[in-house]
Formats: sequence, structure tokens, C-alpha cells
Amino acid sequence: MTELLVSLKNVHKRYGGSTVLSEVNLELRKGECLLLRGGNGQGKSTLLKLLAGLIAPTSGERIIVGSPPPVIGYAPDRLAGLAMTSADYLRHMGRIAGIEPRTLQPRILELHERFRLDPANKTNMRHYSKGMLQKVNMMQASLREPDLLLLDEPFSGLDKASVEHLLSSLQAVQQIGTAIVVAVHGDIPAEYLLYRTLLVRNGELFLEQEQEQEEGVRAKGSPQREVRYEVKSKLDERQVNRLELSFPAVQLAPEDDGCYCCFIPESGLQRFIAELLEAGGILLSLQRQEEEGKQ
Repeated sequence: MTELLVSLKNVHKRYGGSTVLSEVNLELRKGECLLLRGGNGQGKSTLLKLLAGLIAPTSGERIIVGSPPPVIGYAPDRLAGLAMTSADYLRHMGRIAGIEPRTLQPRILELHERFRLDPANKTNMRHYSKGMLQKVNMMQASLREPDLLLLDEPFSGLDKASVEHLLSSLQAVQQIGTAIVVAVHGDIPAEYLLYRTLLVRNGELFLEQEQEQEEGVRAKGSPQREVRYEVKSKLDERQVNRLELSFPAVQLAPEDDGCYCCFIPESGLQRFIAELLEAGGILLSLQRQEEEGKQ
């Protein structure tokens, strides 16, 4: 069994008379990836802050394992646009974290390269797009190479190419043993990460699924069939934005008269349709497609 980093035992969190989390028992081990799914206000962000040690449980225990303790990086759901450059911000955060200057500057350059930002850019962060701010948010969480990386809605505001690049970066850090916890609304593509999913609902955790990477985990034998669905719908701009936020890996291709087409894997179809209808979209057609997959 892989090395245990952090555990929560019978944790409750209350604010005043409101219970946010109830009877949470959770263990995080080296190299694992955990997706926390759930709607707004269900307790995902509070759970991340508990794991990070930013807030204390009302009752129960948060246990850190190891000496020295694991390095924990935390990226909140949004980063304010500050009157400083990304490099200046990271230098400031690095000094707060006690990182020596001779180590900090090369790390800042490395992170800018990893997230495809120019370290020499003199533009203040207050003028950054939401996607650029999300990248800087991830960079500050990674200033010290983390053993555990906690990310609150990291795909919000990113375009499809940026989502795929971020997933590729997360895959690389998972492969060197970093544990990752990601709070999301929808799903992420299975080919990038080996993960398990917990549904956070009314402050309680439910095991939803364990997702295996496609390569190297299938039983040998006959080819696997990948089932997906072609979904055609009528959406306005607000509905498109909501679906893209909840399902960042899904590409909604515009057609005529406000119609959109996309392809959804069978495992995520029910959640996608539910979100589409809840947003007020109109489902026009649903067609099953089955393709030969890799052996």
C-alpha cells in the first residue's frame, strides 16, 4: 500500500448553526488523484481547506503523517487580479513560504514555462484573463514541489486547449508521486489521470466511481468498444457557458440557429443531460455511437 499523507477521521465542520461537513473519513496517499464532485454549497471548498490545514474541524481529527510533514499546495477557486506581475506575485508568495532566493527564481522560471506564461511580461495581473489568473493560481500552489496538491475548480475560465495542457501537467506530477485532490462540477477525460471520484452532497461523501487510465489497465483479449453519444441541443450563450464550466473537456460545436453538437462518453451522459436540462437547454437528438477501442 502506498504511503499515507493526510487523513480525516470522523470530521465535522459547522459554521454557527449550519453543518457544512458531517462524519467525513478520508485518507490520501502518495500518487493518488481524487475528484470531488458536487454542486455549489455542498462542502467541496470547505473540505479542501480542512485538508490544507487552513481551517480546523469543529470535531474529529486531521492527521498529518510523516517527518518532515508533507508539502501541501493549495489553489483556491479564484485569484484576485493584483497590481503586480505574475513573477512579482510568485516572488512575494515564495518569500512568505520561506523559499531561498537562489531556489525561488529558477522555480518561478520553470513554472512559467510549464504553464506557458512569459515571466518577462510586465502586464499587471489586474489585466489578466480569468484563464491566465487560474494558471498563476496553480503556479503559486506549486512553488514548493508539493506532496499533495489541492485544487478548487482549476478548470474554470480555461479554454479547451488550456484544460488539456493543465491535465497533462497534472498527469506528470501524479506520475512522480504527488497526490492530487480536484474539486470540479463535471468530469475530466479518463485518458489523463488515474482517479477515484467522491460525490459531496449535503456535507457527506459518497464514493461515486474509480476511473482507470485507458493505457495499461485493460485486460488483454478482444478489442474494447468505446461507447459515446452524439448530443444535439439548442442553447443560448448563458447555457453554453454553464455547460463549458461544468464539463471543460467537452467541446460544444456550434451549428445553425443556436444548435450545438458534442460527443459524450457513456459514463458521463446522464450527468451531462441533467445539467443541460437544468440550465434550460433543449435536447434535440441523442444518438449512440460505438467504436473499436485500443487493446
